[in-house]
Amino acid sequence: MKDKNKTKEHFSEMMEILQYNAESENFYQTVFEKAGIATIIFKKDNIILLVNSEFEKIAGYTRAEVEGKKKWMEFVYRKDDLVQMKEYNRQRHIDPLSAPRTYEFQLVNRDGEVKDIVTTVATIPGSKYTLMTLLDITEQKRMEKALKESERRLADTIDFLPDATFAIDLSGKVIAWNRAIENMTGVKAEDILGKGNYEYTNAFYGMRTPMLIDLVFGPKEEIEEKYDFVKREGNSFLAEADVPVRGAHCTLWGKAGPLYDSHGNIVGAIESIRDITDRKRMEAALKESERRLADIIDFLPDATFAIDLSGKVIAWNRAMEEMTGVKTEDMLGKDNHEYAIPFYGMRRPVLIDLVFRSDEETAKKYDFVKREGDVLLTETRMAVGAHPLVLWGKARPLYDGSGNIVGAIESVRDITALKQAQKALQAANEELEVRVGNRTADLVQANKSLQKEIFERERTEAVLQESEEKYNQFFRTSRDCVFITSRDGNLIDLNDAAVELLGYSSREELLRMKIQYVYANEEERAKHARVAAECGYVKEYPLDLRRKDGSIRHVLMTAVARYDANGKIIGYQGTIRDITERRKIEEERERLILELQEAISQVKTLSGLLPICASCKKIRDDKGYWNQIESYIRAHSEAKFSHSICPDCAKKMYPEFYDEKGKSSFSNAGG
Repeated sequence: MKDKNKTKEHFSEMMEILQYNAESENFYQTVFEKAGIATIIFKKDNIILLVNSEFEKIAGYTRAEVEGKKKWMEFVYRKDDLVQMKEYNRQRHIDPLSAPRTYEFQLVNRDGEVKDIVTTVATIPGSKYTLMTLLDITEQKRMEKALKESERRLADTIDFLPDATFAIDLSGKVIAWNRAIENMTGVKAEDILGKGNYEYTNAFYGMRTPMLIDLVFGPKEEIEEKYDFVKREGNSFLAEADVPVRGAHCTLWGKAGPLYDSHGNIVGAIESIRDITDRKRMEAALKESERRLADIIDFLPDATFAIDLSGKVIAWNRAMEEMTGVKTEDMLGKDNHEYAIPFYGMRRPVLIDLVFRSDEETAKKYDFVKREGDVLLTETRMAVGAHPLVLWGKARPLYDGSGNIVGAIESVRDITALKQAQKALQAANEELEVRVGNRTADLVQANKSLQKEIFERERTEAVLQESEEKYNQFFRTSRDCVFITSRDGNLIDLNDAAVELLGYSSREELLRMKIQYVYANEEERAKHARVAAECGYVKEYPLDLRRKDGSIRHVLMTAVARYDANGKIIGYQGTIRDITERRKIEEERERLILELQEAISQVKTLSGLLPICASCKKIRDDKGYWNQIESYIRAHSEAKFSHSICPDCAKKMYPEFYDEKGKSSFSNAGG
């Protein structure tokens, strides 16, 4: 009876709440069973009167275990929530509008699981009961937490990107502004996040105007006009522009692209900006350096070309054009051994290829290949065009700033004339030996005298040979000096060979010298400058230069004018070849010729009839003995013998040192 009475009492309470009738039954079914949200009704003493099936799912208890038996407070997990909810409940019974209707708390179910709940609470008008709905947002909270963590990681990633980066949403409001862009613009993230209306462009242009990131949402010509170029790659845009940033002129590179949600919809855009000002300056400096190097290579007297690691021709100077007849524009950029065709008529490896890798078959095609450190030297005979030539070659690697091999360079020198001169000298020596071997003498005294003369001749030949060796050594080891000057002749740049030539301790010391102190003759300097200005170049112009210690060096200068964009001369560049030692050798050769001429003139003082063998050219003396002619002449005259080369023979053997009129180039070289 007691349970029944209790049930009746419970039922009566329900009737009082719902004013039970057919209409209220429908209300019960709708609110408690079909609303899809956990719902409870509790009394003023906090005892739960009614729960629906959704509450059973959340709490883990059946209706029978809860209704009339448990208080709603038993399901509150945190003490702070419980204290607050009790206070809200107290206020609600005093004034229903004084307490919040909706708030969050944590519920603990039968299994001890804690769930995040959003509850809406209201008193039922005209009663002492309270209606509470409970929405389980545990999964939503978990997803929000995961999303916040993901957003935090993304924000941290963006914040520590080395490139200045920012992002906007579809309304143009700034949603990301990393440290790098703070440093670039001086604008702090807290001062710009959440701002729209092109606020982000103020930091770059000092005004509100669209920029690259806005192209993500649609094309705009006025945006593209702000950049040097705009390139599209898929959904991204690349651009470059000169922009004043914080009062400094900067060249900026930018990349912008869309941001997508999980469904692939565009929800915003992101742009990264990189300050490439220093890189642009370095590129400009590199281009200027490459241009100057190309100019120097172009005006080297030796035929010179260079290739990169792929074998593509990257330099082909004027001397090479003259030697091969192939223009620079027809050769630059060619690969696959194209550079070998002018020399061999076919594509094949040459000396420059041996810089990258050894090849015994290629090396066999040269007279010799000699390695000195990383430099290769060689000599070969070939026909270039219709002309048979003897060529000397030198090749070595090209290095970048880190010491890595990036290519190779080869210089080729035509030494045909030198070889012909050496051959002529050898033939002259052989002819002289034949003549000496065929000479005869008649007298013993003449033979003794002749032996002495032969000794003198051998000594003279040794001196001549020594002189020739000095000349050859000088020729092999000479280093041309390369220089660059201003229009008025003042030095701008020069190489170490020039410093060594003029006897200065450093390049900087020589560059500080006034140009008139370098020239030995001011009039010759002025004449040379006038010729260079009028003709635009000078070739092997003879000059005397003064070293630091005051000594004079004889040189041949080859120079060409440098022009600005308007075609005006801004300076000169060229090479200096030291010919001081070569001039000394020439003077020594002339002296030996004079000595020989004097000896021959003394021989001519003999007179009378001399019996000379028609075959061996010996002379018979009064006693019937046959002797060498030199001994006979020495014994019967005051003549003394020395050996040299007459001008005619010298001209035949050294044609490169004589002009068309037969005059020596050294005797006319200003010294």
